[in-house]
Amino acid sequence: IGIVFEQSSFVEQSVEGVAREGSLGAVFAVIIILIFLSGGTWNLRGRRLTGAIMGALFLGLLLLLVASNLDAAGNDWGEAFAQSDTVLRVLFIVGFIASIIILAYPGNLPDPAWRATVVIAVSIPLSIMIALTGMYWISPAMHDLISPLAENNAFFEFVLRLFPEQLTLNIMTLSGLTVAVGRVVDDSIVVLENIFRQLQSTENTREAKLEAIRQGTRDVSAAIFTATLIAVVVFLPLGLTGGLIGAFFLPFGLAVTYALIGSFIVAVTVVPVLAFMFLSIEDMPEEGDIWVADYYLPVLRWALSSKISKAIVLGLAVLSFFFAMYLFSQRPFAFLPNFGEPQIQVNVTMPPGTSIITTDTLVRELEAYLTNPDNIDPEKLKTIQVTVGGGGANFESLLTGNSVDESRANIIIGLDVSQEELAIFEEQIDLEAKRIFNT
Repeated sequence: IGIVFEQSSFVEQSVEGVAREGSLGAVFAVIIILIFLSGGTWNLRGRRLTGAIMGALFLGLLLLLVASNLDAAGNDWGEAFAQSDTVLRVLFIVGFIASIIILAYPGNLPDPAWRATVVIAVSIPLSIMIALTGMYWISPAMHDLISPLAENNAFFEFVLRLFPEQLTLNIMTLSGLTVAVGRVVDDSIVVLENIFRQLQSTENTREAKLEAIRQGTRDVSAAIFTATLIAVVVFLPLGLTGGLIGAFFLPFGLAVTYALIGSFIVAVTVVPVLAFMFLSIEDMPEEGDIWVADYYLPVLRWALSSKISKAIVLGLAVLSFFFAMYLFSQRPFAFLPNFGEPQIQVNVTMPPGTSIITTDTLVRELEAYLTNPDNIDPEKLKTIQVTVGGGGANFESLLTGNSVDESRANIIIGLDVSQEELAIFEEQIDLEAKRIFNT
């Protein structure tokens, strides 16, 4: 008897969920960028008009989403709302709440940096597109190119592992692309922020604007290239460890690598062009500290004020490192976590020669025990799958010509319980099974 986990439906839902959550994460990243790049004071009339349009748009989309599920929900609006896509539902509700804040907030709100946000928003799909291009075309092409060289050469054989013949969109590659979204945005923000700083201190001429954008990009290009290279060095070796773990994590590492390379290319090529097209020197807000600086700068000044404060900061950093190592050592290690629907599996092997009728009778006795409400709460017992008569070849089956082993049975019990309860049920069922099958 043992504990297993039904995973097929879980994996299918996970692949779907990673793609949806990654897309939602990119949308929220753009919204956060819009908030933090905003400055100045938003004109009251324009603010109210924007809030009204946003409110009508998001409320309409939410009603349309719920209405599309009315037939399946039996024209029950509450049930249709519950059955609607969670990600879209949350997105539309958050958008509607934001529109109410924009429309009704009594104080001043900063003028949204729509143009700067567009620059960043464009960089996300472009970087992902470059990553998908690398996965679809570059990896197979490099595989075909290196394969002849790798036949008798250990170095090229190692390099060949970096270019699989095929990279599919699976839970690992989609997870890699989702992880990379944060870094994709980061590269573009660094370039755009430095361009902002250069434009704020330049003359209002076309030539000065061009030079400011060039200088802003040039100043940080080496830094973001180094950051990209470090991230690649961190993620790519995950797939080079060899064995099952290497094969499992290689698509993840390659997806992150391609996305980060695409992010760097977009940040130093596309972002400066979009900045020249969308940003205007006249619209640049005056340089000033954001609200975070009001809290951060005093702490920074204290940390740098004396040798004692520096020693305290370094000491806390070292202690944090060792405390993190301690916490790391306390966690259990496993290649994969237990996920999916928890199940208890009972494998029965009766003495040779036991008839299938006898085996079935004893299995039915165990099944009656499982379905008894006094033993297991019916709310917690989800499924019982019974197979009487195991397949396989043994000495008896070879003599009789029967391919079914009548002395074997398999019972899979699906439970909706916690890990602690699962262990208790396993022990109870194990004792009952040993009593019934006389083992």
